[in-house]
Amino acid sequence: MLRLLSRKIFCPANELKVRLKSQLSAAFNQIPAKHSRIKIPFVSSSSSSSGLFGKKELCSYEGFYELEKEAEGRVNSLIAEAFSEDCGSKRKMVEIFDDISNELCCVADLAEFVRTSHPDDNYRQSANLIFGQISQIVEKLNTNLELYVKLKESLDREKSRLDECDSRVCRLFLADFEQSGIHLDRSSRSKFVAINDQLVNLLMKFQINSQQPSLINVSDLDPKYKDVLKYFRDPIQVDTMYINSDDELVREFVYKSYLQENKVQESFFKSIINKRKEIAKLCGYESYSHRANINMIMDNPTKIINFLDECSKVIEQKAIEDYEKMNQFKRTILNSSQPLYQWDVPIISSRIKKSVLDLDRSQYMDYFSLGTCMEGLNLILNHVFNVNLEMEKLNPDESWHTDIYKLAVKENSNNTLLGYIYCDFYHRADKFSNVDCHFTIQCSKLRQDNTYQLPIVVLHLNFPPPSKDRPTLLSFEMMENLFHEFGHAMHSMFAKTRYQHVSGTRCSTDFAEVPSQLMEFYCRDPRILRKFAKHYATNKPLDQRIIDKLCQSKKMFTSCELQNQILNSMLDQAFHLEDLSQKPVDMIEKYTKRYHYLPYARNTHWHLRYTHLVGYGAKYYSYLVSKAIASKIWSECFEKDPLSSSAGELYRKKMLEFGGEKQPLELISSLIGLDEAGSNLVDSLTKNI
Repeated sequence: MLRLLSRKIFCPANELKVRLKSQLSAAFNQIPAKHSRIKIPFVSSSSSSSGLFGKKELCSYEGFYELEKEAEGRVNSLIAEAFSEDCGSKRKMVEIFDDISNELCCVADLAEFVRTSHPDDNYRQSANLIFGQISQIVEKLNTNLELYVKLKESLDREKSRLDECDSRVCRLFLADFEQSGIHLDRSSRSKFVAINDQLVNLLMKFQINSQQPSLINVSDLDPKYKDVLKYFRDPIQVDTMYINSDDELVREFVYKSYLQENKVQESFFKSIINKRKEIAKLCGYESYSHRANINMIMDNPTKIINFLDECSKVIEQKAIEDYEKMNQFKRTILNSSQPLYQWDVPIISSRIKKSVLDLDRSQYMDYFSLGTCMEGLNLILNHVFNVNLEMEKLNPDESWHTDIYKLAVKENSNNTLLGYIYCDFYHRADKFSNVDCHFTIQCSKLRQDNTYQLPIVVLHLNFPPPSKDRPTLLSFEMMENLFHEFGHAMHSMFAKTRYQHVSGTRCSTDFAEVPSQLMEFYCRDPRILRKFAKHYATNKPLDQRIIDKLCQSKKMFTSCELQNQILNSMLDQAFHLEDLSQKPVDMIEKYTKRYHYLPYARNTHWHLRYTHLVGYGAKYYSYLVSKAIASKIWSECFEKDPLSSSAGELYRKKMLEFGGEKQPLELISSLIGLDEAGSNLVDSLTKNI
């Protein structure tokens, strides 16, 4: 039933846009701790309370215990309401269940973020403990047969009062129960809970280990790599898969070292796969992939594999041509007698782009300061969705670090507050994760007083902080990540759902990635870049020829990127469908031979660095499905006019506001033409290759 997952400035709308533009640029082009040195029209926080995220209990890490106790007390009251004699005559059962879910999620989601991202050990440990306690409450509820029966009976008992939305959310809650083995006998349910506890622990350990550098002692070094020692210190630490080096032996060494064997991580990987299979079989599913994809657009492995196979066939020839270009460049320009390998691709593809387009980062990065890019985002939001981003001052103890920004998202028409976005944009040594992501802290939902609970999200990125004399400058890839994560944030901000269980990004994974993928199209459109790409010091616009080259560069070698994603998606399915009696590296070699132009590098263990195993197990392919849907939405709704307010309103009203309240295919088909089998997705994904 729970998926663990100063003074206000008022002015006319046209004047507001101009002022906010300069406000965002000034604010984001320096670290927040120095904001007090300049005059920026910050909007005062609407609440006088302090504490983390404005929760007064969290002025201290000990407040987590108070939050958990308060939530547990309200949950017990709601459970009592569900079992009361007059239940059903006052409120629908699904409403009570959603309130239970909301109470638990508001603590669990906050604790999930804090336990992975807060720099203070006390906060992290307290949050981790509370997250575990909430998880135990959830497990207890998800295996409570009486609660399940109560909810299931309400579908018939309250049939005359339930509309389509009520029924769908009720069935989603029931599906959560059933995925937790509620239909099993007592012994099997206990077994499920035990396996799930082990799985949660294994996933956390795997994720932590997957981000650790590889350590290589010089004494253990393969003699063939002795010449690379001059580039490293003993003990050698390798924290990346690829390195931009002219020495191909160094590139090979870094790639193979990062993907070296790790017996502890290997045991975690195999245990995760096997535990997932146990859970699936216990709950009556053919495989973990069948269980994980039941509510997806492609709701079974057969559809998924057919989609991936079709995509692979369509792009195969183009991928061969692209890799042959790299092969030729390596032979003729780099004077190498060696064939092309995986570790060559990033540096060679980059150099070909630079050679063909005469384009270098130094030509454009000064025009993409963080402040400039935030202005660009605000411009898009203003025109397409008629909303503004406003800077807000943080109250004492409200943030977890001094370099956090807080944005209020407001309607242009009436200044209505839609929600808050906390921006944790800069790399820090004490940041737990170097992964760019979006955290939901609180979802929107319709409350009993007919107002909406405000959504709160955190955008967690890893940009270099500004220096004394220059702001943070973004590479094109960094800007894409910024726009991508903002797509997730706006999905949450625009949610207008009755139930938090299906609010914003709480929908099928392949649908949740659509808004973020769509926002990336704005980065690659020269008409949009022309409107905001300006030098951080002079305000001079970026030369149109460079903009055109940038956008052209993003279209080069896309077949190779897509082939990588198809291979990774197929491996993800294979791990969760096939018997792991064969070694994972043997499976990787087999599928690489079938789905990739380049050969598998022997004795490399890609699967041990596969961080998507944690949150996207058996669902990695969903990135490709969402990219295909986003491509179709862009071409049919925004390609002619990317700043169309009428298209933006349709997209917002027909898709974004509903979250998971309706079937994904129903929402997509209400905006664009998409057949039930999704067969035209292959064309949408591959048309620009």
